[in-house]
Amino acid sequence: NEGNFQWGNASVSYFDGATGNSTEDLYAPANGSGLGDVLQSMTVHNGRGYLVVNNSGKVVVVDLNTFAATATITGLPSPRHLLPVSNAKAYVTDLQANAIHTVDLNSNSITGSIPCPGWTEQLALAYGKAFVTNQTRRYVYVIDTATDQLVDSIGVSRGGNSILEDAQGMLWVACTGGSGTAPALYRIDPVALEVETSFPYASSANSPLRLTINGD
Repeated sequence: NEGNFQWGNASVSYFDGATGNSTEDLYAPANGSGLGDVLQSMTVHNGRGYLVVNNSGKVVVVDLNTFAATATITGLPSPRHLLPVSNAKAYVTDLQANAIHTVDLNSNSITGSIPCPGWTEQLALAYGKAFVTNQTRRYVYVIDTATDQLVDSIGVSRGGNSILEDAQGMLWVACTGGSGTAPALYRIDPVALEVETSFPYASSANSPLRLTINGD
């Protein structure tokens, strides 16, 4: 739950699908304090939850069994999403930094940055590369995770906000459009590094946002 901007009332709710029971806030009872200002996203990796708190400029690491905080990654101007690219390394996108942060998941510290213009948003990992959407540019950026170098870009509409991999290994990207580009849903071949097909939307009033996919 993002909470209200500048109110510091972000939280994480829990729903048990087996019992139908829900808990409104896991974090505050487990830690005796609030989480922070604007919880943008959460990533689960190796038994830990990574809570990206945008306006507080931090990522809070929690134990998924207790939801107690075990570490806090700081020094992030305006973080958006975290993607583990190995057991030891993750990338964090950012609204303001014009760069993607590299994070050591063992020490929970920032180790460097990858220059990337604009507001970077969701990421996906495929074939040793990280594919990064961008809200303010007309590209999906491609990063070699072995070298932490931006190696390519794939032309799409402006407003790239979410990206997912399907059962056939193709990447799907939702773009809201803008600056002369139409809102559209794109299917990208992550090997050829090109758009395989696109599905434009007739109106920006119905532009795609927060793409979701099932196992099929």
